[in-house]
Amino acid sequence: MPIPIHSEIKTILHLAWPAVLGMLGGQLMNIVDMLMLGQLGEEAIATAGMGFLWSMPMIMFIQGCIRGMDPIVTQAHGAGEKRKTGLAFARGFIIAGLLLPPAMAWHLCAPWSLQLLEQPLQLIPQASKYCEALMWGIPGMLIYQVQRGYLQGVGIMRPAAMVMLGANLFNIPLNWVLMHGAMDIDGLGVVGCGWSTALCQSILPLWLWRISKHDFKSIWPGKQGIIKLKALQHQLQLGIPIAFQICFEAWAFNAAGLIIGTLGPNPLAAHMIALNLATTAWMFAMGVSAAATTRVGNLLGAEKVWHISAWITICISVVLMCVSATVFVFMPETLARLYTSDAAVIELAVILIPLAGAFQIVDGIQAVAGGVLRGIADVRLPAFGLVITHWVIGLPLGAYWAIDGNQGAPGIWWGLVVALTLTAIFFSLRIAQLQRRGVQRI
Repeated sequence: MPIPIHSEIKTILHLAWPAVLGMLGGQLMNIVDMLMLGQLGEEAIATAGMGFLWSMPMIMFIQGCIRGMDPIVTQAHGAGEKRKTGLAFARGFIIAGLLLPPAMAWHLCAPWSLQLLEQPLQLIPQASKYCEALMWGIPGMLIYQVQRGYLQGVGIMRPAAMVMLGANLFNIPLNWVLMHGAMDIDGLGVVGCGWSTALCQSILPLWLWRISKHDFKSIWPGKQGIIKLKALQHQLQLGIPIAFQICFEAWAFNAAGLIIGTLGPNPLAAHMIALNLATTAWMFAMGVSAAATTRVGNLLGAEKVWHISAWITICISVVLMCVSATVFVFMPETLARLYTSDAAVIELAVILIPLAGAFQIVDGIQAVAGGVLRGIADVRLPAFGLVITHWVIGLPLGAYWAIDGNQGAPGIWWGLVVALTLTAIFFSLRIAQLQRRGVQRI
């Protein structure tokens, strides 16, 4: 029996809006950090940006590995298999614990790694200390991601969103005190911003446990069956391609930032401003993507038609991203001045922000289509496709236009436009293929 379109749109929006708020809550912390760093000057933005570009590839990878629980939880919940849902949740914590040591070690490698990548030498010491501060927030962030993954998979979106939005209440005063100092506390500048982020990430799982402990306790499977190597391996086999699917795009942006960093602090600061704005808009798409993963996975687990929901979520993302595209194209200078008053940085940012607007719609399509594919556990081919679109085609093209074509930072961004457009086309064709062929639950 076909799903009523109007009813399905209502269901998806009910799932999506709390997820969007949660995503925006996380991004709001980044925006506040950038705005407050801007008060310290463009070099502070570039320094934190360099540390962020080193930190985020690993952070996104381990978050992606944890999301191997997403298709298991969504499909098991749709099928009414409560114990399988709980086991996937419990195993998420084991996987998080296994990933913690390499994630922390990655952050300690920042000093010599950034030097090897030929970043501006004067920024590396503070950028490395910023990374070290971020490292201490990783344990709390991983626990929160496992908690959020379970709640999202069973359609409980609001608690994680409330907690992430609420963390901003701590971030602003912590930033002010740790960056500028207060009473007997000396200001740490850029490094203080890193410590503020780490403290906020440590608060997240405690707060989420407090408001959702009944949901967690009711699903906990007990000790028996959690540490089962084959099951852990299966969950990781889903999580690692999901991690690569998410990260290959993010890593391309990070690689673009590192290439731009070789051009000097001003281009890197302008890149970070444009990237911060683009990432903020992307949070809307990622919220809808989370709803797509949940809804499609639940329907597949219940052996119901899933493809109608898939295409509805993609259409919703297009509508949302049209708004951000319009703002980026027609208001670049206004947006740039929110971050900095430096004329040289603004001049570059005004060029890059409309380029971010150029890929908003295709970025929304590929983000939500990726969520659909995660919901039906089709994770390996999309990850491979992202390697081709971003690393074989988009990034080399961008580097060529930037360096050999003498376009500088805008050349890199045009390469990203190409990569995201090709990804959106590939993911959409893959969904259409699976729709025709049919999909079995994992």
